[in-house]
Amino acid sequence: MANIEEKDPRFKYLEQKVGFFIVLVIVGLLAVVFFIGKERELFAVRYSIYFIAPSGTGFTEGMPVKLSGFKIGKVKSLALDENARVKIILDINKKYETWIRKGSVARLVKEGVIGEAVVEITVGPPSGAILAGADEIPFEKVAGFEELAKEVKPLVRDVKEIIEYINDPDGNVKRTLSNIEEISFGLIGTRDRIDSLLNDVKDLVKDISRAADKAVALEDRAIPLLEGAGKAVKNIEMATEKIEPIVDRAKNIATDIENVTGKLQDRLEKIDSILTDVKDASVKLPEVMGKADKVLENVKEAAEGLPDVLEKTKEVMNDVKKATGIIAEEGPRIREMLNATDNMLQDTREIVKGVKESWPVNRLIPEKEDIKLVPLEGLERGY
Repeated sequence: MANIEEKDPRFKYLEQKVGFFIVLVIVGLLAVVFFIGKERELFAVRYSIYFIAPSGTGFTEGMPVKLSGFKIGKVKSLALDENARVKIILDINKKYETWIRKGSVARLVKEGVIGEAVVEITVGPPSGAILAGADEIPFEKVAGFEELAKEVKPLVRDVKEIIEYINDPDGNVKRTLSNIEEISFGLIGTRDRIDSLLNDVKDLVKDISRAADKAVALEDRAIPLLEGAGKAVKNIEMATEKIEPIVDRAKNIATDIENVTGKLQDRLEKIDSILTDVKDASVKLPEVMGKADKVLENVKEAAEGLPDVLEKTKEVMNDVKKATGIIAEEGPRIREMLNATDNMLQDTREIVKGVKESWPVNRLIPEKEDIKLVPLEGLERGY
């Protein structure tokens, strides 16, 4: 049988094949272990730091340690020190030590609201020294759900008291709500009154619109009147400009008449003196004969001055005639201007009367009170 097995070619090099297969499996296992260890940083260089916590609640061995959200190590061990505080040793990857400096702190936090608890280390300032192995890092306690619950309990108690105060039937809140309800019922009636008032306002707006239309019509009528008044004023100004020279001329004529009258008065005084001299001469003819030549000379001088006086009198009369003619020519135009002014005043009175009678102006003007006369006692008794 042994000879048969040795001669069977299927079993030739069997031991070498089995050995090669075993070696291949071992190499594969070692490769898997290597890659798993590398993935989990089992072969990385590490160093340890620690922190002291007042309680070990929430800490477990193997808990991840993170820096800025990246896992940099794990919790290596937990132990009580001589003061009954918890000493927690962290196993940190050596390549992250450059960010763990003096000023960094360790905190126990949760990833999300219901996530797992992790130890978080903050990045230290660049000026701080790098923490070496076996150095202590400060621990900063972060409020957890228990601490938050303790802080929320007083708030819950206060909210409960507020709710009880609100639900109190005799409390201010209930009374205020009842008052608001009464006010809301009153607002319904107020709304009806407001609607009525709005309707009145609409009617008022319509009346105002009609009054505005009347005012526009009156304005249309007033515009021609104002234009006519402007023309009348211009005509009056033109007539005034023409009358002013006439008045000045009349003043000059009056001055000339006064001058001529003065000269005539002087001549008459001379004639009176001559007549007086003649009378005296008739009484005292012998004495007067000596003065006759002198009197005749005076009479001659007076007679020579009379033609000049008469000539000036004629000029004055001619000027008076010219002034009278100019006034007679301008008389119809002045009469027309006066008539136009009278018509304009009449139309203005009608416009003012129409405005007073239109709404709402007629509401603003107080009515005239009738004057009641006190009857005489004698008339009432029939005396």
